[in-house]
Amino acid sequence: MTDRGRVCYDRVVDDYAARIRKAGGRVALYLTRAYVKPHKAASTEMGRRTADMVLGAGNRVGALVLPVGLAFEAYRQRPDLALHQSYDGSHPSLAGSSLAAASSMPRSMAGLPSATATTTTTESTARPRPFSSKSQPMS
Repeated sequence: MTDRGRVCYDRVVDDYAARIRKAGGRVALYLTRAYVKPHKAASTEMGRRTADMVLGAGNRVGALVLPVGLAFEAYRQRPDLALHQSYDGSHPSLAGSSLAAASSMPRSMAGLPSATATTTTTESTARPRPFSSKSQPMS
């Protein structure tokens, strides 16, 4: 992304973070995965630059950052595992979609203990509630 694009991204994040908080919501940013070959924009630095940009914005506005891109970077050590579609290097494969979903789910929703998320019940064995449009945000 260009410097101008980063400035625009920061402005949009700031604007939407303010709108979300004004409406009583919590801000979350999705750290996207980097492109791989054969995508024309693929580069070895893309993942790091994207992470720096999204994590910086997340820290600035106090947002939860969903670390999908970091999970994809970690799996670069496994070249036998195709996380992107081979025809474009952008869209995730089934394995990539599964990794993205798993790395986007807060630990508390997966039934794991979390130091940062709380549930609406005090029972430590409670099952997480399924998401619906009527669900209340976790506090």
